[in-house]
Amino acid sequence: MALNLAPSYREMPMPLGNLTDCEKELVRCTREGEIFSFEHWADGEGLTEQARDAARSVDGAVIATLLRGDLCLSGAAPICPHPRGLRAVGIALPGGLDIALMALVAPIELTDCEIHELYADSARIHGDLSLDTCTIATGVNLVDACIDGSLMMYGTRLGAPSALHGLRADGLTVKGSVLLTTSPVGRRFEADGWEAIRLLGASIGGVLDLQSARIGRPNADRALNAARLAVGGDVFLKTSSDGTRFEAEGREAVCLVGATIDGSLECQGARLGGPMAQVGLIADRLIVKGSVFLNTSSDGVRFEAEGREAVRLPGATIERQLTLQGARLGGQNAEGGLTADGLTVKGDVFLAYAPDGTCFEAEGRNAVRLQGATIAGQFGLVGANLTTTKGKWLDLSDTHLSGPFIARSNRFSGEDGCVDLTGAHVHELADQRDGWPNGKSLRLDGLVYRRFANCEYGFRKHWIGQQVPEHLGQRPNSGGRYDLRPQPFEQCASVLRAMGHPIDASRILIDKQRKLQEKRLAELRTFDLVTELWQTFLSSNPRATLNSLIRIRRNWPATRLFGRWLWHLILGLTTSFGFRRGLPVVWFLGLVLLGWPLYELAHANRIMVPSQPIVLMSKAYNADDPKLPDGYPEFHSLAYSFDVALPLIDLYQEPFWQPAGNIGEFSKGPAWLTGGTVRFLHILHIILGWGFASLLVAGLAGLIRQD
Repeated sequence: MALNLAPSYREMPMPLGNLTDCEKELVRCTREGEIFSFEHWADGEGLTEQARDAARSVDGAVIATLLRGDLCLSGAAPICPHPRGLRAVGIALPGGLDIALMALVAPIELTDCEIHELYADSARIHGDLSLDTCTIATGVNLVDACIDGSLMMYGTRLGAPSALHGLRADGLTVKGSVLLTTSPVGRRFEADGWEAIRLLGASIGGVLDLQSARIGRPNADRALNAARLAVGGDVFLKTSSDGTRFEAEGREAVCLVGATIDGSLECQGARLGGPMAQVGLIADRLIVKGSVFLNTSSDGVRFEAEGREAVRLPGATIERQLTLQGARLGGQNAEGGLTADGLTVKGDVFLAYAPDGTCFEAEGRNAVRLQGATIAGQFGLVGANLTTTKGKWLDLSDTHLSGPFIARSNRFSGEDGCVDLTGAHVHELADQRDGWPNGKSLRLDGLVYRRFANCEYGFRKHWIGQQVPEHLGQRPNSGGRYDLRPQPFEQCASVLRAMGHPIDASRILIDKQRKLQEKRLAELRTFDLVTELWQTFLSSNPRATLNSLIRIRRNWPATRLFGRWLWHLILGLTTSFGFRRGLPVVWFLGLVLLGWPLYELAHANRIMVPSQPIVLMSKAYNADDPKLPDGYPEFHSLAYSFDVALPLIDLYQEPFWQPAGNIGEFSKGPAWLTGGTVRFLHILHIILGWGFASLLVAGLAGLIRQD
């Protein structure tokens, strides 16, 4: 709010005779380029303590008129201030200083002064504006002002809890730097008010330095509101070298929405927001041409951001790297720890432990969310501790990562959390088993990558098996249907094959088919078709059997699903779904070896007999010591088993021998060994042999391969 000034302050020269002794000395020092120290001058004048308090006060109009170049003796030419400007220590401006709309010809340097208010809207200052270790109760107004030098407030205290602003500088232009930090004597810069520091649309040619500053309060609106700020250098919101933290509190502690920073944003060891905050750092559409450091400081002070959303960077662009090593984000009731949808980083992103071992922590319903982000370097999630409740630990859906995704030594806490990599594109997965959460909590559908750092089959199988049950067909989705997402299996197999591991790739695809079988079986349980078929098989009532068959026929989808499940069960057992083409040979040889003792036992008990009736009825064969005619093939159980299993090859066994009933009292075998049993096993032997042979041919031809 502007001060109520007399017309002569703006429109006419001020006579020197109206000045106090203190003001006259201040004018003289300004004209000569000297520093005016009130204490030094008061000592020379021999003023008492009581007199000093009265003499300390300076009319702000004197300073304003002097620096404008209009202060003069009556009838004399105006006094021109020295190029060093006004430099004063220890004075008081109880009426404030109003230089609004003025063009000052010299810089201002006020140190250890008490000022009610500085009102400099639309002012033009030639040189620096320095207000070091001052106390400005009502705040500083620099709306649309222009400072040719730097704005410096080392150790200054601005505003009060009841004030609207500590520093209000919308549209401010500073060709140098803005330095709002601790003084050389250790006094901290502090700003208070509904909006402690407001720099909307301001332009700073150098750096913005708020190291170790304390701004805002828990019930304030914003501590630092710098939306659309443009800074030509770095922005420092960090802990100083002596360990004093930068602290900002408010509903939105630090707002950098739409800001542009030509250097880096450094917030090492800062504390932003609090339990009552909505956002600790909100920086939507921020552009940083350097790096962003939200990490632990070199002396171990941790970066902390707290609020309903701790750190927001949606749509931000960072030309170099984003580092959150050792940071702690969010809280128990937070919505998000790090929210950065659409973020673009042209370097690396590190969510990892600090050099001193402090782990990165994020807590919230979405602990870390980077949906649709683009990262040109690597993404490191190392030593992180992520906590959520019925939300997401990490959301990288639709993210494009040109470097490796590093995941190891992480902890995942909370209930019903998940890691979402749906639709993400990653150059390389450099992960370890302890880099992922335990339990089925991964969403990998649509994840595309080119290579693995760890190709070990057991780990890759375990990793894919950790998907959420809805994506593995183990639990109905929100639509009530069982759904298996095949893409994660196929992508993994494709990468393993490209990296020279074709056997492991086939094993992954076999695992996919097994999961598909589990999904079909889960669907069958919902139809209860297997129970219906079993009851139909056991039923002795023809009418009940007919009714059951009619119900099964009407339930055609379930019947078709059962047939598909049964067919794939056979393929899985005999050919591993077509991926092990030689497996039917093993089954075939097993069948031959099982038939060998069976036929040998049957022949010893006179169950295997010649198939030619003339030989079978001959006296020589029916004697106690059976003999075959000359030229008739002898029975060999192993050859017979092979000949029956593979009729395409004639070993002169099956055409000449066949199972028949027991003859006489020569059978000394077990009770189950009868002609009927052997005939049944013989027919089964033929069917299985043909089946295995057919599957072998189909597998070699690739007709039953399931990709």
